[in-house]
Amino acid sequence: MTVFYILLALAFIIEMAVTPFFLKFQRPGMSWKSRTTKMICATMFVAIGFLCYKISANTTEFARFMLFGLIASWFGDLFLHFKKIYLVLIGGISFFSAHVLYTIAYIKAQKASFPDEKIFVWQEIIGIIAVLLIFVLIAFKTKLQIKKIALCGVIPYAVMITIMTIKAISFSVRYFMTGAESGLLLMLTLSLGAVLFILSDGSIVFLMFDDRYRKDIPLKNFNIWTYFIGQALLAFSILFFA
Repeated sequence: MTVFYILLALAFIIEMAVTPFFLKFQRPGMSWKSRTTKMICATMFVAIGFLCYKISANTTEFARFMLFGLIASWFGDLFLHFKKIYLVLIGGISFFSAHVLYTIAYIKAQKASFPDEKIFVWQEIIGIIAVLLIFVLIAFKTKLQIKKIALCGVIPYAVMITIMTIKAISFSVRYFMTGAESGLLLMLTLSLGAVLFILSDGSIVFLMFDDRYRKDIPLKNFNIWTYFIGQALLAFSILFFA
């Protein structure tokens, strides 16, 4: 078992160590160097998920769907790093699928922990609406320049990632409040991971669709670091749900 913990630490260290190289290589534009370093990072967060699955012997539906979500994200990273529109579209669908899979994982965990609860409670619905309204206000405040055809994909994606984030926070906080042994660690990894993910995807809207921000280096750095740390935290959450 010690070997698996060492591998887990190495996977996280490699992901964090390679991320600056990806940021450096992708700055001039897409290249084989940027694609390679990006996929090393993506492979590492998938490896973290599998290692947590192995270490914890977590065979719950939560763990399986989290792994499926990490794998879907890996494919999203791969296809989004091409310029052809149909490949970018596949990448977007992959990430949308990842959020669906993560949400299913939270619902499965909720059913196991709180079998009498409804799938969505009114507080979650209010939270989802509030976050979406914040997105709209930010778009108007910054005068986001986005083509109408792009909105056809951005709007449903924004709704899905918002549902995923609110569900992650809601479930993990309630799980922590039950006094479960690893409740605090699950709450921290799941909630923070989901929040970092939505912040990353919120920033990528400006980078991908608004020409004013395409070469904004601080925003790119924010987008990538929040993404890879967020995915790693979501992967680590598998370790803490019994």
